[in-house]
Amino acid sequence: AEDFNVELNRIVRHTMRDHKRIIFNGNNYSAEWIEEAKRRGLPNIDNSVDAFDAAIAPKTIELFERFGVLTRRELEARYGIYHDNYVSTLNIEALTMVEMAKRQILPAIIKYTRFLSDTLNSLRDTGLAVDVTIESGMLKEVSAAGAQFRTNLSKLEKLIEKAHTGDFESIKAHSVFYRDKIFPAMEALRETADRLETLMGDEYWPLSTYTDLMFSE
Repeated sequence: AEDFNVELNRIVRHTMRDHKRIIFNGNNYSAEWIEEAKRRGLPNIDNSVDAFDAAIAPKTIELFERFGVLTRRELEARYGIYHDNYVSTLNIEALTMVEMAKRQILPAIIKYTRFLSDTLNSLRDTGLAVDVTIESGMLKEVSAAGAQFRTNLSKLEKLIEKAHTGDFESIKAHSVFYRDKIFPAMEALRETADRLETLMGDEYWPLSTYTDLMFSE
């Protein structure tokens, strides 16, 4: 440019004119921005699986090939790697969750319910008119939550098995299965575990509690 500042101002002015619709100075994680982005005609891709499609979008391929960045085949290879990493990561997390549930949480539930039932029976065996509302109520609540935890665990295990043995039509279909089936099942199991954490005594819960994480030195 003959005059650097003049040219720079021109570029900045044109860039702002052409792309100012993407600028939002509020909370970009809020529902307000989601609605505003929709009003402006901007995409709102809220998950990795769908976001990967941008790697092989025609305009992406055209742009990258035009400037010699990556070829179509290289972009397609990366697209496959994105999905493979997504599936592999979720699979490892799901299997780890199953192992923790079976080896740590389920035994703890059994031990705590046995403690509650032994306490309840001991109080009843005294023959005294003892109020056992607390003990019986806690036993019912923990038992119900434990049963739900076991149900959710079984569902997750079956879905993992299906993910390993199922015949998926594409690499994206495999990722979609993990996103739409396995991840929600993991969330359901986690939700029940969080519920049990609030019901069981500290000496019986096998993992660090939120209180431990936040306040222990």
